[in-house]
Amino acid sequence: MSIKRVTFSLLRDLFVEAVGRGNLTAQSSLANHISALDDFISDMGWDWSHEVGQLLRTQHERLRDAHGERLAARGKSESYVKNRLSLLNKWFRFLQSLDYEGASITGDLNPFQQVLRPLLVGWGNLSRTAREIGVAARTLLSWSKDGRIPRAAHLPSVERLEQLRGLTPGSLLNQIPRRRKAPPPTAENPHAIPHRKKLAARLKFLYRLRPHQIPENHRLRVEMHALVRHKVEGKSSNNIRRSRGKVLSRALRSTGEKSWRTRELRAHWKTEESMAKRWPEILDGLWVPTANRAWNALLSFLGWAMIAEGEGGAGLNLEALTLGLLADQDHLFRYLDWYMEASGQTHGGHLYFFDTVLMLLHPKDGFLPKQASIGATLGYDEAAWPAQCAATLNWIYLEILPMLKENYEKDGRARKPFEPIQRILDLDRPLDAMMRAINRAEEDRYTTGGQHEVSWARDLALMALMTSNPLRILNFIDLTYRSDNTGQLRQMGDGNWRIVITKGLFKNMRGAAKEHDYDQGVDPSMTPYITRYIRTYRPLIGDLRSELVFVSTDHPNQEFDKLDVVVRNWTEKYVENCQGIGPHAVRHIVATHIIKTTLGNFFLASMALHDNPITVKRNYAQFLPHYADRGRFESYNGSTQLLKGVAPRSRVITASP
Repeated sequence: MSIKRVTFSLLRDLFVEAVGRGNLTAQSSLANHISALDDFISDMGWDWSHEVGQLLRTQHERLRDAHGERLAARGKSESYVKNRLSLLNKWFRFLQSLDYEGASITGDLNPFQQVLRPLLVGWGNLSRTAREIGVAARTLLSWSKDGRIPRAAHLPSVERLEQLRGLTPGSLLNQIPRRRKAPPPTAENPHAIPHRKKLAARLKFLYRLRPHQIPENHRLRVEMHALVRHKVEGKSSNNIRRSRGKVLSRALRSTGEKSWRTRELRAHWKTEESMAKRWPEILDGLWVPTANRAWNALLSFLGWAMIAEGEGGAGLNLEALTLGLLADQDHLFRYLDWYMEASGQTHGGHLYFFDTVLMLLHPKDGFLPKQASIGATLGYDEAAWPAQCAATLNWIYLEILPMLKENYEKDGRARKPFEPIQRILDLDRPLDAMMRAINRAEEDRYTTGGQHEVSWARDLALMALMTSNPLRILNFIDLTYRSDNTGQLRQMGDGNWRIVITKGLFKNMRGAAKEHDYDQGVDPSMTPYITRYIRTYRPLIGDLRSELVFVSTDHPNQEFDKLDVVVRNWTEKYVENCQGIGPHAVRHIVATHIIKTTLGNFFLASMALHDNPITVKRNYAQFLPHYADRGRFESYNGSTQLLKGVAPRSRVITASP
């Protein structure tokens, strides 16, 4: 709707209609709200037919405070004035929500954009402004151009922008709907996660090479495409067997069973911009997910190679880069030394890098020994190159891996996956935290329709579904629904929901998922959230890709690649004492809840995760002694009740002399 020319009378009527919906206000307090606005209008010399204009928008705070001063001057008590101003704030927020709704429909600038955009004109480079306030340039651009709303963590940056431009405090912050208090600085935050703090410090030095920085005619592109083809069409080597990042075995084993799998390329990845970033993981129009992980490990090494020697790097230029450098023991050792010093300890990243190098150097089915042309660029002839690869592989096997294992066992894990959710896992019933969060989200409902309410319903349905069926995020991104029940999300005759996914669509399709398809019901308590979204809100987003369950309101015609960001933002906002967690942490919460409440039933937990019971038992072994004992003792309970106990002694027994 267009709300620009709204009068106070129309605003009142809309407010009355909205009472009782969401967290606007209760029917019993409606009269007080209308009375407060009536006093404000009269005090300003207006009437109900007067247009609101900017009076309850950009001028609201100034006029509200002036009204409060006049109320106090008339002898009104401090509590009365405070209550009246609080009611006026509710009118301001209600009008603001109407403005946002109207902007989402008409494409006009939302209230935050209207104030922000003039601040960015004539102040030079946007990137410089972004650096000054402590956000990424693309984040600031998304606020200004796309109308994105700053998250709670970005509120200090918004406040800094107000200060840089000499604005009255709150000029920008007050234009953010339902503004939450920003979290305290990390140094003082009791819930700060040490690993995230260390990672943020490391990311200030962006040495890593980016795919788009490599020219199209560069030999690295040729080599990487050849590697991906080699892995897709051939087989891979299991060089190191690891459990939770720890090296368990040094045996070099060529299984001849595995190769990198391919998946259909998402349509929106075919743009020039996307292809420039994703070219290492695309082969013949297909997506190769494993290539992305391997390539990321190599990009860090290649980026280090371009750092000046005086700063610890190899001092090479872009033209000198080749995958053949991975057979150079000197480069590998210097990189490891630099990498470990930068990290402060040994972690899984070091292990995975050398796991990837060993895969490339494998004497039987490795990529590099077969590439005589790569060896030639480094001065090796056809016979010497395989020998160099073998020598480097043996060096890693005999010297580097034992050192990494020793350091890893001494340092422990750099990233503790349970740390961000430890407070939740420590509960007797960890899922209670998620249920309370769902309740908070339900109470936080948008009352004015538009994209904000659609996104609210979508996110709530996602978290309800994820809490019931903790699949990996890629399965939720690809999740489909069709009215004829041929999609993966299906509604049964009783109105409840079920998820059916073929085993070939799982990450662990060669592991636990290879035995059977996923076919599990959704907890009936989650049915209302899912049904409401599917029936009422999902049709409002668009029907170009109507089979996708979860899509972005900005790009409804494609898969929602940033769905993990939705999970992190939602949990930060609604889960108590939480800095935001990813989808995999929800899997941990569900598995821990099942193990605790079933007294050690790891098989049931593995069914929920669609994983191997042995893997689940290993990952959650810390719960085994306590809850397994409790479960075992309770299972004995019915039988042990038959025991009559130890009979009392009938006489005193003395030892024989």
